Amino acid sequence: LALTFTNAAAKNLQQRLVSLIGSTGYAVKSTTFHSFCAEIIDEHAEYFPVAGVSRDPVSEVDKFAIMEEIFEENEFLHLKSARYPLLYLRDTLGSISDYKREGHTPLTIQKLAQEELTRLEEEKIAPSKRRTLQKQIEKNLDVAQVYAEYQRHLRDRNLFDFEDLIMWVRDAFTQHEDLLLEYQERFQYFLIDEFQDTNEAQLQVMRLLASYWGERANLFVVGDPNQSIYRFQG
Repeated sequence: LALTFTNAAAKNLQQRLVSLIGSTGYAVKSTTFHSFCAEIIDEHAEYFPVAGVSRDPVSEVDKFAIMEEIFEENEFLHLKSARYPLLYLRDTLGSISDYKREGHTPLTIQKLAQEELTRLEEEKIAPSKRRTLQKQIEKNLDVAQVYAEYQRHLRDRNLFDFEDLIMWVRDAFTQHEDLLLEYQERFQYFLIDEFQDTNEAQLQVMRLLASYWGERANLFVVGDPNQSIYRFQG
């Protein structure tokens, strides 16, 4: 299994393989993380909360329309301004995308925030700093609530985010051992191209695939930190 980040790169990778080893190169699964996960969902719809990915990816216009609806229907202590009710809409949408790329769900965000609040109560720090940190943590709790509502709206509209594909497969591999074993048997050698741009959710999928062999896993990664075009995502 060879994973990279664009369809063009996946095609180029397979062409280079064929030029090196002949037609056997076509037997190597060369694809993107998202296409790989979409294929798993289509092949095994029974393991997923959706009937494959035949439905549509959400457009940028729809994202903002959904978020506007969420902000108008709900009260958020730290994400709404009386004068500018949609002031934090764009930032919140960006935060949700970041959380998805790092493999977080609304529940894990809430759990982390509660742990941070408990830790904050035990720390000896200046009251002003404590209030600033507490406000940020409470803001994250609001983001988790918006995130949960956003996912509900996507389901109701039969839409999905591209980041959801990775999360769904990660969750299915974690919850269904038979599904994971099927793909562990099918793929026994792994290559990740452009490794510097891999996010945590993608790595979680790869760790699960390679986990059967532990330290003896045949995993090879190629990356260059000087070409990290997604550094802005953390």
